[in-house]
Amino acid sequence: MKAEAEKCLAQGEKFEDEKAEFEYAIYAKEEVVSKMQSFERLKAEAEKCLAQSEKFKYEKAEFESAVHAKFVGALNSKKVKFRELRDQFSKLKTSGKLLQKEEVH
Repeated sequence: MKAEAEKCLAQGEKFEDEKAEFEYAIYAKEEVVSKMQSFERLKAEAEKCLAQSEKFKYEKAEFESAVHAKFVGALNSKKVKFRELRDQFSKLKTSGKLLQKEEVH
């Protein structure tokens, strides 16, 4: 039925009878309703995906901020430790030179 009706419409012909035209009209209406329902379903899914994407974007930014803060904290504590060790080394180096000078005299 569908193929026959589409062929008639494509060739610009009229339907053989009113019954065939009416049946095609019913079929076409059902197709339109089906397509509209499918469109609405896809639209709702797209909106849901967009909302989820925005949520993930926000969560990612928060995660990155938290990781960055932890990294900066760890880095700064390592810098402090490095300075302490460098100062200790300098003191030991200086006291070692003093000891060597005293031993020479």
